[in-house]
This record gives sequence, C-alpha cells and structure tokens, in this order.
Amino acid sequence: MVMDNQLREDEKQIIREYIFLSLIKLALQRNRKVINITNTKFKDLYISNIDEAIHRLAADMRKNKDAVFDHHIRITRRDWLSYEVNVRGRVFTVHYHKTAAAEWIGERIKEYFHH
Repeated sequence: MVMDNQLREDEKQIIREYIFLSLIKLALQRNRKVINITNTKFKDLYISNIDEAIHRLAADMRKNKDAVFDHHIRITRRDWLSYEVNVRGRVFTVHYHKTAAAEWIGERIKEYFHH
C-alpha cells in the first residue's frame, strides 16, 4: 500500500475500507451467482451463508459511507487499485499492491463467514 504519510490513521482506515469492502461485495455476489447456477450439493446452505455475509458486509459499508461523509473524504478510482483521495482540502494518491489487497480482503471475508 502506498499512502501519503500526511493522512491520519483513521483516514487511512476509512479509505482502505471504502475501497476493499466494495471489492468484497463484488466477489461475494459473483460467487453467489456461480454457486446458484451449479449443480452443487447443499447449494441452499452455501447461498444462505453468502447471503448472511453480504448482509453483514452491507452494514459495514453503510458505516463506512457515514465515516466517509463525516470526514469529508472524496475518493475517485483512477485504476484497479489506484485512487485519488481528497481529504481536508488536499489531494492524495492512494495505491494498493495486489498482494496487500488480497491479504486484507481474505482476512475480512473470513470474518464475515465466521461471525
């Protein structure tokens, strides 16, 4: 992750969640769609677990959206894992490496399924 050191830790966390929670949502929705069209045993159980994870994710996304609003943060996607962030009237470039993003997303998805 490349982030400007002038961002506060709470701002970094809000930005990170804003970016990665939406990627988690896309992944869970895709997995739900794929499982739904397969001939998998216990399909309903898998779909139910994914739906519960999506529900918890949606609650986190609402909280994050409120935090983005409260901190007056504007985030604009430039590339797959590269964003322009406007915080406190200043513009920062935020870039995540695939490995760091995958690790954070993987850990967070585990939390949604082990809740």
